[in-house]
Order: sequence, then structure tokens, then C-alpha cells
Amino acid sequence: MTTKKKSRKQDDEQLELDEQVGRAEQRDADGEPLKLDDVERESAVCWLFTRGYTVPEILIEMRRRYGKAGEMSREKPYRILQRAAARGRLMYTAPSHLVLAQKVFDEYDWLKRVNVVHTTVSVDVAREAASMLLRMVQERHRSVPKRDEVHIGFAAGMSMRQVAQAFAELLRYPAPNLPKRIVFHAMVTGHDYGNPTTDPNAFFTFFLYPPVLEVEPGFVGLHAPAMVRSRDIPKLKSSLEIKDAYSAAKQLDIIATSGSDWDDAHSSLRVCMERSPESVKRLRDLGTIGDVFWRPLGKDGPITYVTEIRALTLMELTDLPGFIQKGGNVLLMLGPCGMCKRSKGKIVHTILTQKLQLVTHLVVDSRTAVHLLEITGPQNNGNPAHSWGTGKSIGERTPRK
Repeated sequence: MTTKKKSRKQDDEQLELDEQVGRAEQRDADGEPLKLDDVERESAVCWLFTRGYTVPEILIEMRRRYGKAGEMSREKPYRILQRAAARGRLMYTAPSHLVLAQKVFDEYDWLKRVNVVHTTVSVDVAREAASMLLRMVQERHRSVPKRDEVHIGFAAGMSMRQVAQAFAELLRYPAPNLPKRIVFHAMVTGHDYGNPTTDPNAFFTFFLYPPVLEVEPGFVGLHAPAMVRSRDIPKLKSSLEIKDAYSAAKQLDIIATSGSDWDDAHSSLRVCMERSPESVKRLRDLGTIGDVFWRPLGKDGPITYVTEIRALTLMELTDLPGFIQKGGNVLLMLGPCGMCKRSKGKIVHTILTQKLQLVTHLVVDSRTAVHLLEITGPQNNGNPAHSWGTGKSIGERTPRK
């Protein structure tokens, strides 16, 4: 077995490092050799990695910067990076796709804000949705400063769970124009009894401790079955706890929701409705394209046909236009399907082309945006009002009447 001979340059670098090590040992304030604990070493390695250093370069830099305290085996940086990532200390931030966002905004310029995240990972879209939600809270508080609280309603599902978790992280740091109190409402209840973390009532734990948030949290839970018989709705709504939740919904300022395509095998609504074959058949016959917080939506509007079973929701889709007209905002977040990575251009197109406005803010992934524009484009060919090159900027718009 032969070994590769070191170059003169490598020898010179090693000599220089050895000299620097001797100096580094005297850098500590009390004159003792510099020492690093495990977390300090982890922070240094991760900082170098996020600046584009390769692992061999990290080994050199660690020794150059910290002397003998920075020495480690060739495998050590890999283990440090893996451990940091597993603990949530190393995070990738997906960029915004500004070109796609502008094109979507030009097509649907009645929306207040649009962002497209260049990603195929739903959690990236959720983080951007959380950032937009924070801006919505700030704008709401700035517009009504005397009312020192903002009420937010969360729909259910894994995507909304990711948004809530990311939003809680943002609220742990100071930010301007925050209200004193944010009250979180459960818009629906979770359907997956094997995974109760998709229930918005479970999201509330993100806004507790540790650590302390920059705002005081409040909660309005919805303690009810996820799917109920339609004939039981009046009786359920009259029960004390559920009645209180419906009454408190009048205070909502912002609703955060997602949606799914009906023909996606992983659609939560479709999975739930399969308990009643008759209801599934009826919704299919009525032209259901998808759902928003588990209420069916067709090409011509929300489907209000009374099926045998349905989701118990704090608000109906037919209530959203009035909610928006009174100053409320609805954030729609659509990322790729968490199971099959399928894009959701079909349902977002259906939502955005309704006769009545159902949403005000939109965050989607890049593949969903491309799919949306492919569906939208042919219908608007030759119509100057819908051309993609209008040169409009992505900003605040006047809501559709």
C-alpha cells in the first residue's frame, strides 16, 4: 500500500497551522489554553458549513481559528452536522420564486399578497406561510391599535400543524407592531385518531412553554367529533362548549387554512367521507374538485348539498366572502401532498376563480404555481387584462369587491 506524498504547499500550510496553534493556546482571557465544549464546537462547525466550507476545509479552519481546541478527526464534522440537523439547529431556508409569484399576482391581482416558495417540501411552504401570518397580525394590529388582541383561526391537518409550529417559533422573538394578546381558535377538529397532532386543538401546545412568547396566548378549542351526521349538527351546536366556540368565532380576524384535491387519494376529506359511500357518490356527482377546511368546493362555488355525514366546522365556505368584506383575512397555504408530493394547482385554481372571494393571501410551492398558471393561461390567451407581463409589483392590493 502506498501513500500519497504531501505537496510543498500542504507542508507549508501544516507548518503555518502548527505555529498558529501555539498562538491560539494563549488566546483565552485568563491565560489558559483555549477550550471548547461540545455545543461551542457544534456552533463553530455549523457556522462554517453554512458559509459553504467543505468538511476538509472545516477541519483546517477549526484548527486555524481555535488551535488544539479545534482539532478533531476527519469523521467528527459529519457527526456534528448530523446531530445538529436532528436537533433542529441546522435549517435550510427555501428561497422565494419571485418570477412565479409575480405571474400569479398579475393573474389574480385582487389578492393582497402572494408568495411562491421554490421547493418540493411542504414544511418550506409552511414556514413562509408562518412569516406571512406574522405580517398579517402586525398589519391587523397596526390598523386597529386600540384593540390590543388579534384572533386567529387554524384549520386542521399536517400542513397547518407545520404552520402553527413555525409561527410559534417566530413569536419567541421581539417584533414590531405585535398585539399584547393573540387568541387561537380551532376551526375544525382532527379526523386521524391515530395521529391527534393534526387536530388544531393540539396546535395550542406550541404556544405554551418553553420558552415564553412575545405575546400572551389565548385559546378557544372546539371539542367535538371531526365527522358527524348532518342531522345531528343543530343539537351539537346547541351544546354548551360548542356553542361558546361558535359565539367566539365572531371575533376572528384571520383564518389560516389549507386545502386538497378531491381526486387525490390522500385527501383528508375524501378519506373521511368514505365512511358513507352514498355521501362520496353524491359529492362526486355534484362535481367536487376539492375542499377548504373539509368543506367541499366545486367549479361554481361551495357545495352546500346536505350529505349523510360531514365535517363539523366553525365556519362554512359560504361565510368567507362576508368575513372578508367585513375586514377579515384568509391565508391559504398549499404545499405539495405530504404523501405523494403531488402539486395542488387544480384546487388553488378553483379557489381563485370563484365568483365570490374566499381568500385574501396565498402561499404555494413552485410546482403548484406552475400547474396553476398552466391551467389559467389558455383561458386568458389574448386578454390583455390577464397578461403575465404587466410589470406590476408584488405588494398590497385593494380586495376584490
